[in-house]
Amino acid sequence: DEDEQEAQQSDSDSDDIDWDEETTLVAMLHEESPSSSDSDLIALAEQLKAPMSAQGNLLKQDLVQTLVPATKRVKEAHRVMEEKIDVEYGKGLLTFNDASKKVEAMCIQDEEELQEIYVKHQACRTRVKDLFTQLKAAYAHRDKIFLDFERLMEESADRAIADLQSLPATLNQTINALEHKCKDLFKDNGNAAKSKEKMLKGLLEKL
Repeated sequence: DEDEQEAQQSDSDSDDIDWDEETTLVAMLHEESPSSSDSDLIALAEQLKAPMSAQGNLLKQDLVQTLVPATKRVKEAHRVMEEKIDVEYGKGLLTFNDASKKVEAMCIQDEEELQEIYVKHQACRTRVKDLFTQLKAAYAHRDKIFLDFERLMEESADRAIADLQSLPATLNQTINALEHKCKDLFKDNGNAAKSKEKMLKGLLEKL
């Protein structure tokens, strides 16, 4: 087979050399022939037959040289897979893959739960912040009430002190008025002094 291929190769090489030495296909197609008879076409076909056959053989050889190594490589790979691959190792890898997927699913679930907890925490934080704002407002309102109460107490104390300070003068005025009235009432009575004294004592006891 190898001798035949070498012979075919040498024949094709010689045909290529003859073809290159005589003419080329493009030059032949561009030649101006005096007539386009069938004999010229047949002669052209005969001239093309040898180089085209040689080219076909070259393509076949290239195809064989490409496919045969690839086929051998595939067969060798199948043989190695059948002989050297550890089935238990493959099962272990599958088991590890399944376990990894379960762990991944658990991690994803934990992450989702953490996100949910975080959202709730943010909501609680916002609620607590609002409550603190309301508490500050309540404290401010309480302080205002205390200030108003202190102001009212001071005003009331000032009025009471002023009233107490003016009380002796008011009492003196009242006593003088009563004395004057008593004098008018008992000026003709011999017991005017005693009645006056008794009335004054009664008024003082009431005060």
